Amino acid sequence: MYRSSPWGYTEQDYFLNQAVLLRTPLPPLALLKRLQGVEQRMGRIKNIPMGPRVIDLDILAYGGKRVQHALLEIPHRHLPERRFALLPFAEIWRNWKHPELHSNVEALLKKCTDSGEVTLWRNL
Repeated sequence: MYRSSPWGYTEQDYFLNQAVLLRTPLPPLALLKRLQGVEQRMGRIKNIPMGPRVIDLDILAYGGKRVQHALLEIPHRHLPERRFALLPFAEIWRNWKHPELHSNVEALLKKCTDSGEVTLWRNL
């Protein structure tokens, strides 16, 4: 788990970020709907874009698939520019290759220009 400074809307507290690798029989849009249900049950309210929130679940990648849909873009369109997502992602799937950029997570991290603070959080 990582502690990171806010990205985008910066007038808010730090965030805790982590990545999870899982197998699912759900197709991408069904998985998105399931994750949005979890967010709703946990009290997520979308009132300020990129603002404070109890939880934010994103699908960063779905194997090597590319998904272009009005509700979902996979890989996540901002993944290459967000260190707070790339660092935990690299821990669980370092060899994943971006299907369009043809770069693995380690290479994306090296190219990432995000200067936000991201530190390993040890208070688990």
